[in-house]
Amino acid sequence: MKKLLLGFLHVITFPSIVFNSFGQTPTVGLRFHDDLVTEGYTLFTPEKNTNVYLINDCGEKVNEWNFTDRPSLTAYILENGNILRAGKSVVEIRDWDDNVIWSYAVVDQHHDTEPLPNGNILCLLWDRYSDAEMIAMGRNPATVGEEMLLDKIIEIQPVGTNDANVVWEWKFSDHFIQDFDNTKLNFGIVADHPELLDLNFVDANVPNQDIDYTHANGLDYNAALDQIIISVRHLNEIYIIDHSTTTAEAVGHSGGDSNLSGDFLWRWGNPQVYGQGNGTN
Repeated sequence: MKKLLLGFLHVITFPSIVFNSFGQTPTVGLRFHDDLVTEGYTLFTPEKNTNVYLINDCGEKVNEWNFTDRPSLTAYILENGNILRAGKSVVEIRDWDDNVIWSYAVVDQHHDTEPLPNGNILCLLWDRYSDAEMIAMGRNPATVGEEMLLDKIIEIQPVGTNDANVVWEWKFSDHFIQDFDNTKLNFGIVADHPELLDLNFVDANVPNQDIDYTHANGLDYNAALDQIIISVRHLNEIYIIDHSTTTAEAVGHSGGDSNLSGDFLWRWGNPQVYGQGNGTN
């Protein structure tokens, strides 16, 4: 289970504050606690400040780390007790006493990261394309802004105290199907290829989808199967992909343990995205 709480809390706990029965309803501190609570600690990173907090189930602060930039909304306690935290411009590992162990600048990092058993880290990044590049892939020009944001995943291997090697990469842009432009290699019948993403799907209920097409929010790793699961907000879908591939194989459609390379092994959520009307995945 991921040791993660997305940072949408905007208060800090103050266990020393006491409220009497005549005061207003408390707005800070422990609000509710019953016998069903899970024993342990909660790690969270508030969206609007730069700190990370570890609290116990009584709402008391156990530890605090102070970072220099706002979060990309995730932080983890690693097996050795260090903390991994993704910021807007840097991914860092710090020890219990808030000393920087490793710091690495990552461009366009957003939302989730995932520590791997081998010590590497999966990072979720925006993948930027011009309108001309999207049209060249087969996107309908009527549904393209000046720039389109997709998503990609990179696996980085920490090196020293401030460097990393990118050892693996996967991109949505390598796994499109479209039925708009028959001159492109990815032209085909969308409904016949649930392992691929429809390049021209448009959801009128999603604002700015012509600019921010996928907008993935979370990812997790299954070590037993060597697979990655991705939650994609703007498409209302969840995908599983193969991590056993090389970067070169992840671009294609055959290879890896699944022999599907970087194509979707499984998907769930929005059948309209792959031409299945209102059915279920």
